[in-house]
Amino acid sequence: MSDAARAGAAAGSGARQPPVAIVIPTFNRASTLGRAVDSALSQSYPAVRVIVVDDGSTDATAALLARYRSDPRVRVIVRPVNGGVTAAKNTGLDALPEDCVYFGILDSDDVLLPGALAALAAAFEGHPAPLSQVFGWCADAETGEPTGVAPRRAGPIRYRDALCGRFEGEFWQLVRRESLGAWRFDEGAAGNEAQVWWPLLKAAPGLLIDRVVRRYDLSGTDRVNRPAFTERGARRKLRGYAALMDRVGADMRAACPARYAGMMLECGKWAALAGERRAAWRAVRAALRAHPSLRVLKVAALLPLPACLLRPAYRRLYRDSPSRPPGASASPPARRPSRRRTSWRWPRR
Repeated sequence: MSDAARAGAAAGSGARQPPVAIVIPTFNRASTLGRAVDSALSQSYPAVRVIVVDDGSTDATAALLARYRSDPRVRVIVRPVNGGVTAAKNTGLDALPEDCVYFGILDSDDVLLPGALAALAAAFEGHPAPLSQVFGWCADAETGEPTGVAPRRAGPIRYRDALCGRFEGEFWQLVRRESLGAWRFDEGAAGNEAQVWWPLLKAAPGLLIDRVVRRYDLSGTDRVNRPAFTERGARRKLRGYAALMDRVGADMRAACPARYAGMMLECGKWAALAGERRAAWRAVRAALRAHPSLRVLKVAALLPLPACLLRPAYRRLYRDSPSRPPGASASPPARRPSRRRTSWRWPRR
């Protein structure tokens, strides 16, 4: 039976559905927030709550959210001062209802597709073993192209798949609330939600379903994963990579030394751009010890340059590269999968 069929059967049976909460952090996105909230509220899944965290918006966000005042499914939390998207996400996680069984985090410029929650929840309920997360595919809102790469079209997603780069890019998932525990995002980091999602995979595997569940908007200029080649932006990127590697680095080095080396090079690059010369050298030495390569030596050759020269150089490279994505994944980038390796990029029917 397909995921959609299981979801329909469960809904038709009259059984009480496990409550699902959707956290939507937002800052000055009044033009897109309404469609994100509406896409969650219009789901066929009957037990849905929406938590909107307004992170100190100064545009028309408050007026827009007033439309939902009478809807008991919607809770609005207003942070008086903008603290960044990771802080807003943590606020939403701390506010999850006590009876919430599963939750997801939806960007305020993205849209959940019809039937998404029913399919993801049905996969949780129909699986014989405990899962930490159930993932669905995402489509670029402009091109319709997939935003992630997986080792298979549908099936189990294991910790090692994430560590070794077989499962990477942008997917959308429901998470078992019980699995989350005390895990939270580093509020000083830019992006890198993998610092929470990957350790959850270590505790219990995930599952990927053969369904597109989210339309992912990459067009915004305020996306947290867009590289910011300033000292402050570099420090936030460095902190995101450091938070991830603190949590999974030892396991990654043991499982996939080349992947570990690539991640440490990212740490080294952002440390250099932030002017943290010693941290940059430590990261590059760790990469060299784990997996010596020409790439490591190339990055090492750049480290003597002052940050004030490196930042504009990287800014130009990013701007001029024809292959750069309009936005970056919530998970850290990794080298593209080998052509010899079977990787599903789209759930074609």
